[in-house]
Amino acid sequence: MPCSQNQKSLPAAVNSFFNRASLICTEHVVLCLSGLLFLSLILKWTEHFLDPALGRDASYYCHIAQDWFENGIINKFSWTPPLLTFLMKSGAAAGISVQATGLSLNIIAGVLCTLAGYGIAFEITESKKTALISAAFCAVHPGINTISIQIGRDAIYLCLAGFTIWTALAGLKRKSWLFWCLSGVFCALSATARFETLEFLPLAACLLLVAAISKKILWKQALFYGFCFYIFTAVSFCGIIYGMAPQMFPRYQKYFDGKITRAEKQYSNPQKGEQK
Repeated sequence: MPCSQNQKSLPAAVNSFFNRASLICTEHVVLCLSGLLFLSLILKWTEHFLDPALGRDASYYCHIAQDWFENGIINKFSWTPPLLTFLMKSGAAAGISVQATGLSLNIIAGVLCTLAGYGIAFEITESKKTALISAAFCAVHPGINTISIQIGRDAIYLCLAGFTIWTALAGLKRKSWLFWCLSGVFCALSATARFETLEFLPLAACLLLVAAISKKILWKQALFYGFCFYIFTAVSFCGIIYGMAPQMFPRYQKYFDGKITRAEKQYSNPQKGEQK
């Protein structure tokens, strides 16, 4: 009988412990988030210490950044969005090696993904507990840790994309055009890391359309929020690129012109062999 009572009381004790821990965490969100950020940083530095080897892409970015620093102009064969290499070049100008700058930037971006995970989950669920669980998953996620210890664009893109989504959801929930402007700035920054960010342009329109149809916001609000988002995205992107590497504009024009031309040829040319 005593053994049976102990077996019954054990789940209750565990449940009571987790309920108490959950209550403490939700009452001290800033402290818990700080702890998760620190945990994320420790995990990433530990993984880098265990596997410090650099990949092929890292060598490419280091070469582009070092060449940019030494010659004062980005390599004419570089087509990649220049945010990472620009920041690495700026680090070299400050006396820090391009390798150390690139690694530090990626680790910091990976750590900040924890904060973005919290913000996105909180805006969706309005639950501090759920948001902290989301942040904890982001802090220990093996995939995020892996890309954060490599010199590449993925961690920076993921971080900025997360902040783009967070601020867009905050603008929708709080009905604030300022958050949509901020989301446009983050979207532009993310686009200077990876062009996959361009997917957010139609997604933002879909989000506002669904919100207007479901009567979460008025149609005039949806139009105004969309205007703020797209204007700030376009102006910020052009301003950032012009400030970092204005010579990239004709390269991007040629790049996207080629994409459009190939798409037109693929979908507009009639198939051969239909007429005999």
